[in-house]
Amino acid sequence: MRLDNRDTQLCPPGKPLAGLDFSYFGGLYRGARLLITDPLHISDPLRANCVAGGGLFVRTEQVSASNATVLVQTHVLNEGAQLVGACVVQSVIAGPDGRVVAEGQSLPVMLPAGGGQHIRQRFEIRQPQLWHPDHPWLYRLRSTVLNGTQITDTATTRFGVKHIELGHRLRLNGVEFHLRGSNRHQEYPWLGNALSPDAARRDAQKMKEAASTSSA
Repeated sequence: MRLDNRDTQLCPPGKPLAGLDFSYFGGLYRGARLLITDPLHISDPLRANCVAGGGLFVRTEQVSASNATVLVQTHVLNEGAQLVGACVVQSVIAGPDGRVVAEGQSLPVMLPAGGGQHIRQRFEIRQPQLWHPDHPWLYRLRSTVLNGTQITDTATTRFGVKHIELGHRLRLNGVEFHLRGSNRHQEYPWLGNALSPDAARRDAQKMKEAASTSSA
């Protein structure tokens, strides 16, 4: 593996390094994974290079305490040399307690060699547990790609069911919500940006506790 620290518009910070007003360390300082996929798989959102597409996208709408609509868009890519005649996406949504709250399977689609398609699904969740900073409940979407009866790829996506309105005031799930911001640079002596996940979580917890103290 080789790393290239030259300026690029594809990744942050998005402007020439020489023009930044803070230190931006080069090198590899986060976990790295090598993914080996079947030719029929869920695409990588950056590599797919699709406007408003690629990868797997989940959004919620018409959110209330009694019901929420979940829209799932899965970009499936066939990088094999043969036509795939019956590709389907199975989706299972589990609640914060692990119980299945919605599931379904898309209609079969045909994918030519080298072709891809966005497969869209719609689900309803009754009496959803709404996401909020005080109770950040998360749902899990389990996506399975099949070529006929053969499983070729799977993915798990966490998401919160919430509705955000931004006007004169910020409203979260229909209730006015006040935010207190914080500017955090993730650099430490002798570590630079090579910060462990535990240290990042510790910083987030400290900021949350500071906000609670200042509002008391």
